[in-house]
Amino acid sequence: MKKLILLATASSFFYACQSDDPKTEDILKGKLSADLVENPRSAENMNASKLASLGHLQFEDTLHDFGNMKEGEMAEYEFNYSNTGKKAIIINEAKGSCGCTVPEYNSSPLQPGEKSKMKVTFNSQGKRGFNEKTVTITTNGNPSTYTLKILATVNN
Repeated sequence: MKKLILLATASSFFYACQSDDPKTEDILKGKLSADLVENPRSAENMNASKLASLGHLQFEDTLHDFGNMKEGEMAEYEFNYSNTGKKAIIINEAKGSCGCTVPEYNSSPLQPGEKSKMKVTFNSQGKRGFNEKTVTITTNGNPSTYTLKILATVNN
C-alpha cells in the first residue's frame, strides 16, 4: 500500500511539472540564454578551443592602495574592467574577504567588448594597522575566478 501511495504521489509530481500552460512561456521570456551557463570551474572535459571561446574579464588594475587612513573612515575605489573574450560573461558573485570590504557590481551579462566597473568600499572602523583585503569574483568565463586586492594603513 505504501508503494502505491508513493507511486501515485511521484506520478502527480511529474505530471504537475510538465505544463503546457502559455503562462510558463511568458515567465521564461527575458531569461538568460542557456549558452551563458557553461561552468569553466568544471572544465576538465572542455578542450582548449572551447575554453578560449568563453568570456574573459580584463581589469585595468587588480590592486589599489588607499594609503594612510584614520580609523572609522570609509574609502571607495572603482576597478574598471572589460570583457575581452568571445562570449558574454556574467559575474555570479563578488565577495569581500571580510565584512569591512564590500563590492558592488552589475550582474547583467557583459557582452564582448563592453566595459564596466566594480566599486569596492572599505570600512576602516576597528581595523588599525596595515590591512590587506581581497575581493574574489566568480564568473562563467575563463578563468572562472578573479581576485582584486586593496591595501590600507589605518591610524588612530
